[in-house]
Amino acid sequence: MSGGETGAPLVLFVCRHGAAKSVLAAAEVHRLAKAAGVAIDVRAAGIEPDATVAPAVLAALPQDARKNLAPPRRVTADDVARAERTVTFDLDPSELPGQPGACERWDGLPSASADAQGFIAALAPRAEALVRKIRGRTTTVV
Repeated sequence: MSGGETGAPLVLFVCRHGAAKSVLAAAEVHRLAKAAGVAIDVRAAGIEPDATVAPAVLAALPQDARKNLAPPRRVTADDVARAERTVTFDLDPSELPGQPGACERWDGLPSASADAQGFIAALAPRAEALVRKIRGRTTTVV
């Protein structure tokens, strides 16, 4: 498995609609990695993507995350193959196209579209642990 386009390890977040949980998780891991000086390429996708990001999620995103935000998109087998780590939300990995290498299920979190701040708070320990794991295996950026 290779990393993302930047050469940094690619972490792929996948939820059902690619419009809430995966979007907030990607933004939070990106924020934490940047603060820690860790290069991580994060992507969000869905298996049945909505047309737009959920309004509550959009409101909860930091301004810098909003300016480069793309519409939800369908996860591809290429995404899964390129990801160093795939994180699913309330999905069985068998629902993904292709076979993920390292795959984690982050199930049981609050609804991101109904309670974005609650979702971020519940996600935080998992996101911090993921950044620490990757930090231990990669060189940091200056």
